[in-house]
Amino acid sequence: MSPYVQRRVLARTGLGLVATVCGVGFLAGFEAVAGHRPEKREFLYEPHPRALIPTPTPAPTPKPLVETFDFCVRIPAKELGPGLKPNDFLAKGAEVATQYMTVRAGYVSQVTSKKVERSGPSVALVLDQSGSIQTSDPQDLRISASEQFVDAVPESTRLSVFTFGELGETAPADQPHAGFGTTKEEVKQALQDRSGKASGGTETFRALGSVIPQMAGEPANSAKMILCFTDGQAGDSLLAPQVEAAAKQAGIKIWFVALGAGDFSENERVARATGGGLITAQSASELATAFAKLASKVVREDNSYYNITIQAKRVGVPFVNGEVLKPSIEPRSGKQAPSTFEIPVQK
Repeated sequence: MSPYVQRRVLARTGLGLVATVCGVGFLAGFEAVAGHRPEKREFLYEPHPRALIPTPTPAPTPKPLVETFDFCVRIPAKELGPGLKPNDFLAKGAEVATQYMTVRAGYVSQVTSKKVERSGPSVALVLDQSGSIQTSDPQDLRISASEQFVDAVPESTRLSVFTFGELGETAPADQPHAGFGTTKEEVKQALQDRSGKASGGTETFRALGSVIPQMAGEPANSAKMILCFTDGQAGDSLLAPQVEAAAKQAGIKIWFVALGAGDFSENERVARATGGGLITAQSASELATAFAKLASKVVREDNSYYNITIQAKRVGVPFVNGEVLKPSIEPRSGKQAPSTFEIPVQK
């Protein structure tokens, strides 16, 4: 065989056929040439048409309908007690399928479309600091009794403290030692600062006449009260008719705590004429009880209420317009009976 003749080996893959031809050859699958590495050829795989059919995806499980309905109820604070916080309330639903949740509450007095206001009573504490107090109340029990009074009145109460006859005072009750709107702690501190300062005369009605105009700026829809402690007959009783008229015009009730066995007839007359009254204490040891009675009078005058917003949540069953929900609201303490309401759904 001529050295110039190239030998080619043809291999047909897939059929198992091997052929040797000089000079001419057909290549199927791959070609092997003497002295050279075989060249690899790639085959394209085409899947069977059945393999192209997609697997069906299961339809998603529909989520149950969840519907909420918000409504608001009001409960007078005097029915539940003062100082309750949102988490102190428990709301329950009468329907098994309804879950009541998200209870919010706050001390308020008036609900409008724009804002919520609070209007508890406005109370001025007026304390007799005349010189006779050093004998009738040497231990300053009127101060501790006044502090207990402050703790007992509703949180919505707007308190202030005035005195007459106090050492260094230029005029009876001309300026408050704690003004309206101060906190209970500030009021109690002002009371503690009054200890040991008794020195002057008993100008009871002059003091009351000074306090009345200072209550003019208090909320119009709040109850207004002056609670006056004294241990003796007023030295300025001629001013009593004038004070009575001013208190009536301003809608202020005057209450007295009278210590001792003095003549308090004019005090009682003015108090009753304004819608208030007089509470007596024969000795300083009875002042705590007398001031506790005053606190109960303030609670009765409390017009504030808890404004409670409730969200009713129902799963799977929609609320129907006109449907009546019957939730009950009660403090978690369990000391008060639950309040039940009928709330029509309005969609």
